[in-house]
Amino acid sequence: MPRPDLELCLEKVRSPAGGGPAVWLLGWMVSPAPFQRVWVRTGAGNWITARYGFNRPDVLGAFPEFEGAALAGLFAAAMAGFGEKDAEVRLRIEVADAGGTTRHLEGAFRLRPGDRQAVVLESVSKIALPDETLREEEGRLIEERLNAVLARKPGLSLRMDIVNKCNLRCVMCHYSDDAVFRKPARSIRPEEFEEWFGAFGDEVREVILSCGDEPMVSPHFAAILRSLARNHPRTEIVFSTNATLMREPVARLILESGVALVMFSLDGVTASTLERIRKGIRYPQVIGNILRLKALRDAAGSARPLMVFNFVMLRSNVHEAPLFVAAAKAMGAHYLDFRHVVASAYFDDPAEMLSNHPSVWNHYRGKVLTACREHGLEAYLPPPLPGGADHDPATDPAVTLDDFHAAAAALGPVGDPPVGSAFPAPARDVTETPFTEFNGLFCDRPFNEVMIRNQEEILPCAWHRNVLGRLGEGASAAEVFRGEAFRRLRLNMLRTGGDPGCAGCPVKAEQLPTLKQT
Repeated sequence: MPRPDLELCLEKVRSPAGGGPAVWLLGWMVSPAPFQRVWVRTGAGNWITARYGFNRPDVLGAFPEFEGAALAGLFAAAMAGFGEKDAEVRLRIEVADAGGTTRHLEGAFRLRPGDRQAVVLESVSKIALPDETLREEEGRLIEERLNAVLARKPGLSLRMDIVNKCNLRCVMCHYSDDAVFRKPARSIRPEEFEEWFGAFGDEVREVILSCGDEPMVSPHFAAILRSLARNHPRTEIVFSTNATLMREPVARLILESGVALVMFSLDGVTASTLERIRKGIRYPQVIGNILRLKALRDAAGSARPLMVFNFVMLRSNVHEAPLFVAAAKAMGAHYLDFRHVVASAYFDDPAEMLSNHPSVWNHYRGKVLTACREHGLEAYLPPPLPGGADHDPATDPAVTLDDFHAAAAALGPVGDPPVGSAFPAPARDVTETPFTEFNGLFCDRPFNEVMIRNQEEILPCAWHRNVLGRLGEGASAAEVFRGEAFRRLRLNMLRTGGDPGCAGCPVKAEQLPTLKQT
């Protein structure tokens, strides 16, 4: 067996707020040979278990020849600390031979943030070392670090639906179900919104006004945007929309309110495809509405809102994805988000799942990447799928931009540019927030996101299986975020498998991509 020397990089070395030895190490390490467990020694001379095996596709890209490089994320935390800057820290790993016999190897690295370090390992006698049980001190350090980061600058994303309705019945959506579509309407009043939002104080970096509903259906959409712009000008406003209701007065309001980002849900470049999938949509109207917003934004000289396009991929529409890149560029796209349809109780058609057509997806994935390079756009794209012969695109329907050009030609003049206090808008900034500080564990969302679903249920994201609190139970969403259920969830982010409620997550299944491709 080759000697498993390591390459290691500490991306974050953190000390307590008052100073002192580093208590928090986050980074990655790779080895030509696989290993099972990792320990590091504290400054007090005690060995502790290091958490290893977090998903790091960026490391795999740098070390494709190393087995296990995709799961190279490393984390260690101890109240006793590991030493001051540049101090030497001892590291021990456990390896197994082909017969399953284990042995220990030991080496050292230094507390040098950002440096890639070669670690030479030597065989040592096996000793009794801690198991992988999560330690209470790890939880305390996580919470202390989160509090310190949020005290420095706003860093939370607050996600909620301000109405429980949508005006479309998309084939893959819960609104395709009659019972869901016809449920009684319930809109959040501006004073309710302010109460929920205000409970977080100055910790909210962005508020996302949509989870699974259409925010513009709310009669209070305009009032909530104006209130945010007036009372919380530092908070970024974000929402998704199907753009059917985004007529000129709404487009002007979006600009005047300084909305940071709008994500448009469009799953085709031809009228027939889009209207088949997004049932109830009118292609010329939607394309015209989006182009009008772009024209007004350009006339105002504003960088905001960023315009992002979400394309849910089915077997019956993926052939339009490459040409959609050109249309999105013409509509002012900042970047694109291509994602596989997620199976649910409302949509589970095997014929439409690209996981059952790997050669089709792999073919069009390459075409999308080529189109993005041609048009200077970045895109979130799921990875290639294993298996499948080469796909013959001649078997797919022909695609043109004729419908798009016709809709664009029908757009009339937009009049005087809007005037808003948000011009020119600052660049979006997520540095030194929980998003970047905890990115490298199993998932960063329990540290940086709070979702209010169905105007009551409090979760860490749209995909977690467990409700962590309810507004009707007396605690605010901010109090739930600081409560025991969220703390326990955050501690479980030190497990390479995450929390039990993370099972089935489409992000971890790579149905919803997290890395931009260029």
